[in-house]
Amino acid sequence: MKTWQITLYIWICIACLAVIGIIFPPNGVKIGKINLTFIHPSEVIKVEKHNKIDVDEIYQQNIQYLQNLHLQSMQDSITALKNFALTHASRVYFPNNDYHYFDKFFNKLDSSANKEPSIHIFHYGDSQIEMDRITGVIREQMQKQFGGYGPGIIPAIQPIPSFTVNQNYHGIANKYALYGDTNVRRAPHNKYGVLASFVHSPDFLQINFSTNNTAFEHAKKFNRVKLLIGNNTDTVLATLSTNGLDSTKIIYNINSGSNTIQWDLPSYTNSGTLSIKGSIDIYGISLESKTGVTIDNVPMRGAAGTFFSSINSEMMKYFYKNLNTQLIILQFGGNAMYSGITKKQIEYYAQNIGKQIKYFQNILPDVPILFIGPSDMSENVQGKMQTRHFLVEMINALRDTVINNGAAFWNTFEAMGGENSMVAWANMNPPLASPDYIHFSKRGADRIGEMLYESINNYYLLYKLEKNISNKDNILPQYLQHFKVVLYEMQ
Repeated sequence: MKTWQITLYIWICIACLAVIGIIFPPNGVKIGKINLTFIHPSEVIKVEKHNKIDVDEIYQQNIQYLQNLHLQSMQDSITALKNFALTHASRVYFPNNDYHYFDKFFNKLDSSANKEPSIHIFHYGDSQIEMDRITGVIREQMQKQFGGYGPGIIPAIQPIPSFTVNQNYHGIANKYALYGDTNVRRAPHNKYGVLASFVHSPDFLQINFSTNNTAFEHAKKFNRVKLLIGNNTDTVLATLSTNGLDSTKIIYNINSGSNTIQWDLPSYTNSGTLSIKGSIDIYGISLESKTGVTIDNVPMRGAAGTFFSSINSEMMKYFYKNLNTQLIILQFGGNAMYSGITKKQIEYYAQNIGKQIKYFQNILPDVPILFIGPSDMSENVQGKMQTRHFLVEMINALRDTVINNGAAFWNTFEAMGGENSMVAWANMNPPLASPDYIHFSKRGADRIGEMLYESINNYYLLYKLEKNISNKDNILPQYLQHFKVVLYEMQ
């Protein structure tokens, strides 16, 4: 066969396929349980939207918002930050657009470096925050800025490895959790505690923990250890061993109540062993400093975040108060985006999230709540990875529900670039997202953490500027390029 004949044959085949694609029903043809589809010619030749997304530019615009502006005065700064609060893709959505929503929390942060006890921020989320991803970056930045050390609360048994803390145990430990598949034990009561899980030790349990070299610097050491316990019917002995020191605490019968045992160490350490003799429920171990701030990473694989309201509220109140909890972060929604979800199911899920917000508000009436919406998630549509159907509707429903219930909302989807941005993140070199087009890589999670921290910090800068402008010179020194330096001078 001659070359021109081969070429003609190929073009005839292409033309035939194009005609079939044009006349084939857009929704396909259903034959039994099989749905046959055919790609339209426009789908083959169109320019992919995600190819236009510049991930690096989006990242820089988020974390260097103020540095990219030519500001000459405090008033210029306030104007720029107010514009950020109203228009920027990485802004936080507030109830009634009130950007003062975090002001009381910021006031607590300002005094935390020199005031005991340290502030706790709980970051609950699904598998996006496993291994201390996202949380670790925010914690490190806040501990640099406001003081504090340690990774915060860890469970007695950690089933998922962490970049921050290494754990193992010896003895009998039965874990109960309110989330997870049917293989996870459920307790005969609702006293799950602040981690929505606990471990029951019937006799003896030894828990070894140490911070990893891969942890951020401020999370690598601690000088205060807290043991969250309850439900012991007999006297229990708890011994902390660290740096060659052994300190034993006697825990008397508290029946179904709750208690927190605390060890203050003479110096910082990066490891320890807890030996517990007696029957007891363990709700967590906090590795922290005496002052400053820490963020507790609480990953819940497979969870949609709709179960908190079923946890005993009195126990939650006790532990949150004892830990000086000043902010709740909830990061859920991805696991509710299952295949075939309907708008009605989205509405129902959003309403359920609203109930969880009310639950936390009843327990912590003066503590702000920040809900982090799901990131972009891709699915295969006719051979191409695209944003999941109804994801935008899910995010909008969550945003409206959250702010209407008096909490704040950060739109991960919008901040990372919007529609089809997950494909762009996955196509970066090195990749910022995993091949499943749902989860971030470690590098990508770090970027999301930095973007969220900088967004919150912009509101902190606005808080400080508005608080101090009446007492300070309105002209910024030319050599001060970063506003954090300005604020340290103002304090």
